[in-house]
Amino acid sequence: MTAEPSPSASLESVLDTERRQLQIVDALLGCLAMALEYRAGPTADEPDFADAVHAIQSLLDGSIERLDNAHLALRLAMRSQGVS
Repeated sequence: MTAEPSPSASLESVLDTERRQLQIVDALLGCLAMALEYRAGPTADEPDFADAVHAIQSLLDGSIERLDNAHLALRLAMRSQGVS
């Protein structure tokens, strides 16, 4: 779907692009969850797929937050000071 970043792209640029892609995936999963919530079901022998989608969104949200430039800058600053 998206082009590979150029070898000369800065790390910040690559991370920002990947973060935006994850945000798009999160939005698409939100649409899917809404569609699943308003369908007939789930039946007793069928999992609730909307709950699974919400769990995936939760994992994505954590990754998106950790890829945030401000968060990364703080972690790098802490690492340079010897704090883990």
